[in-house]
Amino acid sequence: MTENASTTASRPAATAGPTAGSSAGPTTGPTTGPEARPAAATGPGTGPEGRRAEPGSGETGVIGGRAASRAERRAVDEVRRREERRQGITPIPQLPDEGRRGSRVLVAALVSLVVVALVLLGTWAFQRPGAAESAAGTPAPTPSSAPVTSPSAGATTAAPTTATPPVPAGPVYAPVTVLNATDVNGLAGAIGSVLTAGGWDVRGEAAYPDQDIAVTTVFYTAGDATQQAAAATLQEQFPDVVGGPSERFFEVAGEPDPGIVVVATGSWQP
Repeated sequence: MTENASTTASRPAATAGPTAGSSAGPTTGPTTGPEARPAAATGPGTGPEGRRAEPGSGETGVIGGRAASRAERRAVDEVRRREERRQGITPIPQLPDEGRRGSRVLVAALVSLVVVALVLLGTWAFQRPGAAESAAGTPAPTPSSAPVTSPSAGATTAAPTTATPPVPAGPVYAPVTVLNATDVNGLAGAIGSVLTAGGWDVRGEAAYPDQDIAVTTVFYTAGDATQQAAAATLQEQFPDVVGGPSERFFEVAGEPDPGIVVVATGSWQP
């Protein structure tokens, strides 16, 4: 019995229970050391997207929202680029999100400018016809008459000219006086009778005192258009009156208004 007590006393005190970390049974309390840490939780993936949150760390263990969408897009783009490289297609670099956002802003600005330009053009086109109609409705100014300028004090006034009366149309008749410039007695009376028979009004018969007329001629008073026309009618009716019509340059004695005058020189003796 003494031997058993000494043997018991010589054993270490740690043998009183299973050691820490042994498989003999559960530990009686928390232990320290690497072996005392809990085993890492097993789960899909080892990256940031697949890790689980540690208890008490405040993390959710799931990355969602824009980060998850970006990761999915990158995976899809990577698969597409691999397929394009396999088929020999040159990949087109994609614009970053910032570049796409800037492109959308630029397109929106261009659309706004186009809308503003169309509005301005429509306003101008609407106002333009109204201006044209107003211009068309405005009456054109009537030309004013030219101002009458009074003659200056030093200007000389032209003398009024005597207007020649118009010549009557058709045969014209006038009184006739017959003068005898020859020594043939009764020549003036014979010519007067012929003229009277032709419808002429023979006003008188007398002698012509000078010898300055070569052939039988008819004369008219200067400036008298009616007598000039009558002298032409008489000459046409009686072609034997070969001279004239001429302006009368002499006076008839005793006849202030002899009318047309026929001077007989003997070239015509009816």
